[in-house]
Amino acid sequence: MATSDTEVIGGIPNDRWTADEGSLEREGLRLHHLDLRRTDASADAPTAVLLHGMTAHGDSWRPMVARQNVPGRVICPDFRGHGFSDWSREGYWLRDYASDVLALVEHLGLDRVHLVGHSLGARVSMVLAPMLGERLASLTLSDTGPEVSRTAAQKALAINASTKSAAGFRNQDKLREFLREQQPDWTEEAIDVRARRLYRENWAGMLVNRGDPEVTWLLGRAGLAEVDAMWEGLRSTKVPALILKAEKSFLLDDELTERMTEALDQVTVERFDLGHYLPYEDPEAIAALLDRFQADPYALIKD
Repeated sequence: MATSDTEVIGGIPNDRWTADEGSLEREGLRLHHLDLRRTDASADAPTAVLLHGMTAHGDSWRPMVARQNVPGRVICPDFRGHGFSDWSREGYWLRDYASDVLALVEHLGLDRVHLVGHSLGARVSMVLAPMLGERLASLTLSDTGPEVSRTAAQKALAINASTKSAAGFRNQDKLREFLREQQPDWTEEAIDVRARRLYRENWAGMLVNRGDPEVTWLLGRAGLAEVDAMWEGLRSTKVPALILKAEKSFLLDDELTERMTEALDQVTVERFDLGHYLPYEDPEAIAALLDRFQADPYALIKD
């Protein structure tokens, strides 16, 4: 059952947004999600499902959602192996993540959703999009495509390894200092959300990431197994699609972006002078764009 969240995190809850937490039991795993609702929304306001990146969590969307004016309800799951969701002993395949989100959409009785995926969440979204069928209103993919070059994968693995150079932190001050050094372009709000919600105190009294470190194998050979499924998902998507490209990121180059636009039926590309973590670096700009797109996806495509 959902429980009321009275602590303000990332700007939510506030006068316009309420926050509840819920969970869904699936395949023996407890899967956590946030359920954010806009108090001043009209009855026909759209619903959005936001999927986070690797080693992140649903809470990471809070600062961006707090700035949105169009959705009436926003669902932010924690993928299995991430955040407050259980770890899996069977591995972490995109098809399992997609099936988890589909089960959540069905459990919550959502008839029509705008799907937004960042990084790993974008890869999951490509597999999930055709599974949603007529429930899918639009698709937004943030700075990730179906493929990653060997060079990009090696850089991503190196960055992931560097973030684990400190296995744990004695207190919040040390953790925040580390996060600021690792992500100097993130807003202080994004740092605060990550520090307060993504880390837990372990048996030794150290603050450690809640997630399962084995999810990062998706950056290696295991991640190649579902490339075809992602491309097929793009080709099967007939609703309006939006690609967010971060010009300072190495994960989505121009050639891959062009191939994605050719695969999609209706698509527009928006470029930002930001790094890979667009919603964490400029939540106001991303919120404004998503508001425009989710209010009338076809209008943005025509522009």
